[in-house]
Amino acid sequence: MRNYCKIFLLLFGFAWALGSCKDGKENCQDANNPECENYNPCNNYVPTSADFTIQEELVIEYNKATNQNISCDTVIIGSDVFFTAKQDFDAYTWRILGDSEFIKTDKQMKLWFPRPMNLQVQLIGKRSPRPSCNPNDDGIDTFTRRLVVVRDAQSPLVGEFRGADNSLPSVLYNIKLRAIPDPGEPDFFTRTFTNFPNGCASDHFMHSRSILFSYKILYLQYFERRVQDPDPNAYIIVTNCQSPTGWMVAEGNQVTINYQIIEDHNKKPLVFLNRQFKGTRIK
Repeated sequence: MRNYCKIFLLLFGFAWALGSCKDGKENCQDANNPECENYNPCNNYVPTSADFTIQEELVIEYNKATNQNISCDTVIIGSDVFFTAKQDFDAYTWRILGDSEFIKTDKQMKLWFPRPMNLQVQLIGKRSPRPSCNPNDDGIDTFTRRLVVVRDAQSPLVGEFRGADNSLPSVLYNIKLRAIPDPGEPDFFTRTFTNFPNGCASDHFMHSRSILFSYKILYLQYFERRVQDPDPNAYIIVTNCQSPTGWMVAEGNQVTINYQIIEDHNKKPLVFLNRQFKGTRIK
């Protein structure tokens, strides 16, 4: 009798194990898992595309702010411009149309342009085809984008704007961003920013470190010349005009500056105030 019980228990356990395995597979509903009964090898299939992004990098120095990559089809002279494939390929071929010697073969490339120009950038991507998911998929695609390189003065940020801060919306004032050609270097400019924040008579936004520039966005950091230092590049962050730092962005004829000031340098700990200026182009 005892042997019959052992045999029964063994058979029952075996049947239960089979049922558990079966139930587990039936309950698996992950279409990406080959172990599941509803597995679909084409579930995540995406048609082959060599489309890519173009981003102008704004490098932030001497501050804790992070670098910014701005998607664009227009950039300014001297910017680092990144071209990045949106999909992964086994082989990448980058070309600039009209330049037979130019070729790059990584997923991302970085270029720098020394003068104004118009160009067509092309990417050819190749990977294993998946005809079982798409009979027209040969694993190869070609995509071309147009890029325009302009001088600083052609940025929509350059000009004079009238607006107000969100802290005092009824008080209107003008700000002006200028790009002045360097003597003998018509493609390079000195940037100046005046009357910002409102009533700041100083014009210390003149050093290259003070206005970090891309086509549609810039970073402001207030510097002044350290006169007692013989080094002509000796600049320090100033404590007058409440040491404004922030971002200026252009959209059409409108600009927005999100910035931060120090309420009072004589009070410790320092209190930082967030402000926003919105303005409309008047010149």
